[in-house]
Amino acid sequence: MSGELAFDASAYETLEQAAVALLRAQGGATAAELRDAMGTTRKYAIPLLEHFDAQGVTRRDGDLRVLGPKRA
Repeated sequence: MSGELAFDASAYETLEQAAVALLRAQGGATAAELRDAMGTTRKYAIPLLEHFDAQGVTRRDGDLRVLGPKRA
């Protein structure tokens, strides 16, 4: 993730679990839906989602994000 943001390990895990749970329930979600599920703001959600994409937790598919190979 960018050197500009840092998350406590516990908070990071909670955010990741919230994103994965929503994607498992819906199959795909917009950044706004994931932002709401994680209970954060766009300022933090977008870089976090980009990090999840890079780590294989999520994968961007057009305007949606789906589970990536790490979580599929």
